[in-house]
Amino acid sequence: LSRADEVPLGLRSADALRRAGRSVDAADELARVAETSARTEAERLRADAARLYLAAGEMDRGRRLLEPLFANVPRTELGAKLVLVRERVALRIERLFERRSEIDRARLSALQAVAEGLGMTDNLRGAIFHTRAVRLGLRSSDALLRGELLAIESIFAGASGRKGRRRARKVIADAIAPFDGQVPPRLAALIDSANAVNERCQRPSHANLARFERCESFFETSGAGDTWI
Repeated sequence: LSRADEVPLGLRSADALRRAGRSVDAADELARVAETSARTEAERLRADAARLYLAAGEMDRGRRLLEPLFANVPRTELGAKLVLVRERVALRIERLFERRSEIDRARLSALQAVAEGLGMTDNLRGAIFHTRAVRLGLRSSDALLRGELLAIESIFAGASGRKGRRRARKVIADAIAPFDGQVPPRLAALIDSANAVNERCQRPSHANLARFERCESFFETSGAGDTWI
């Protein structure tokens, strides 16, 4: 096979392995394809592979792919908690004085990949990477990107009790504000997911489960690849 044929074949193989529940094998395939891909594509593929490794508990393999991102994350629980507090305070302050600029999309994808992966196995450090992703992404001039990050951020807010759920509603309102009632389908699905999570924290119900199923179906059929839901 030529290199032009090998990359898409590898990507299809990785997707089939992921859908079959073989996350580590899928990550192996993505990491292999990344070795022969152009730089930008290789960075994205390594981030996707790291997300699958971390979600499967293959911590060392995931860290090796994105080692620079872990350089300033303490290994001790106390140290990680202090870093998380610092990141959350910085996010609150930055939201008061938002500035728009070009952002490093590859770095954002890597931060999101680690946050999603660690969210399955290490919630504390996953929250650190999530907050860093939100801080970076909210600088973007892309309203849809900002909205998606705020939708996920609302889940973190809503998980912290009644006061947090009130803040989550404000975060969601900020997410949809730029669209004047014409919310893009992908963002609408993310917000529906976030609302279902937040309401489930308050009062679990069959209706919430049905909402999760609708959102899962949307992302499966849209090919969006969101694994956090």
